[in-house]
Amino acid sequence: MIQVIGAFDGFHKGHQLLLKEAARLSKEQNDQWGVVTFSPHPQFIFNPRRLFLLFSEEEKKIIVSALDIPHILRVPFDERFASLSPFEFLDFLESKVHLTGIVVGENFRFGAGRKGNISLLREYCHNNRLFFSPVPTLEIDGLAVSSTVVRGEVLSGRMQMAKYLLGYPFFMYQEIIPGHRRGRELGFPTANMNIPSHKIIPPSGVYAATVIVDGKCYPGALNIGSNPTFPDVKSLRIEVHIAGFYGDLYYKKILVFVEEYLRGERRFPNRQALSTQLASDTELSVKLFEKNFAKEHDLYLHFAKYCRS
Repeated sequence: MIQVIGAFDGFHKGHQLLLKEAARLSKEQNDQWGVVTFSPHPQFIFNPRRLFLLFSEEEKKIIVSALDIPHILRVPFDERFASLSPFEFLDFLESKVHLTGIVVGENFRFGAGRKGNISLLREYCHNNRLFFSPVPTLEIDGLAVSSTVVRGEVLSGRMQMAKYLLGYPFFMYQEIIPGHRRGRELGFPTANMNIPSHKIIPPSGVYAATVIVDGKCYPGALNIGSNPTFPDVKSLRIEVHIAGFYGDLYYKKILVFVEEYLRGERRFPNRQALSTQLASDTELSVKLFEKNFAKEHDLYLHFAKYCRS
């Protein structure tokens, strides 16, 4: 089996080139292909205090399904595994799969101390009669596409650029938890999301969103922040009003694609002013949803197949 190897914090367009190369080789050689990745992400071991990732393990599973990756081997990553030499790592891989070829990015490093590199892999594959394909780093408008670059776009609130680099919108897939029900009182009920501490989130503000509930797509107005109109709210809150959805979502999981930044958070003088702004936010979010869904409905419906509570 031809294997694509990497940590893969999400599968951005650069990673997708690796998948396409493996699929090409698979067809050419009449062989199967798959992905070898690590769970949890190696940064949980190497840099736990400064850990910020695009996607959780559960979210990555959705992406794997949506990208039609036929086989995936998730290698448990711990300190013992991190201490393997490059050749011990390759021996381990050979023990888990019938290896016929390797596809990696040209900057791929592996093994203890990151001592394994492309030269070592090329020699190893040559000596063991394996196909080997190092794929050049993808550049878009002179920018080398990487998970680090995508994280920077998300953290800056540039969601359309993040979508361009990923090939799909940045998203959150989490369980809905009870809130203060203030949105319901204002006529705009919201679903409150509990986000893991290691997942990056966009800056505070209001965003247009596409929300998947039980395999169906809806427009959403997403708020990230502390709700400054209500001084008793002390912690960061992430909540989305789902236009056109009526029902109980407590403790169900929904997927929220963060599409576009609309405005910053601000304090309103009264509830009526806030309600008027929420109506405007929702109207704009619906318009953007209709535009996005008309253009890329296949993408959204494909993800929706894998997001049923």
